[in-house]
Amino acid sequence: MGDSNIIFTETAINTAWNKNRIYTLAFVQNTSDKNILNVAKSNTNKTSSTEFKTLEELGIKVYPNPAYEYVNIDLLNSEKTKVSIINILGGVVFNKEIVESEKIDLTKLNKGIYFLNLENSNGKSVKKLIIR
Repeated sequence: MGDSNIIFTETAINTAWNKNRIYTLAFVQNTSDKNILNVAKSNTNKTSSTEFKTLEELGIKVYPNPAYEYVNIDLLNSEKTKVSIINILGGVVFNKEIVESEKIDLTKLNKGIYFLNLENSNGKSVKKLIIR
């Protein structure tokens, strides 16, 4: 997780098809549990990509991990950031936009493995978050 991926596709288009209604979907899937982590849509006339970046590239620090009662999200460059915590079944259990560093309460969540989705104007990152 945290690596960047660029996917290029080529499709032979039948001349009878409406090019403006054809698109490609790219799914990012966890290989162990098959959960969909992200999806991107690309029109044939436009280039679109979903690129995951490291937390450092986003200007974010997350700690502690494993976490117990809370996790700190430090915005090193004060960049407004969307934060989501996703459970192993793909359900969103926390969703908030933060504008400064924040301590997120985890006491209402069960122990286990979650995915921490972070997105700001610099890009997106997905990190495994363990709650003990």
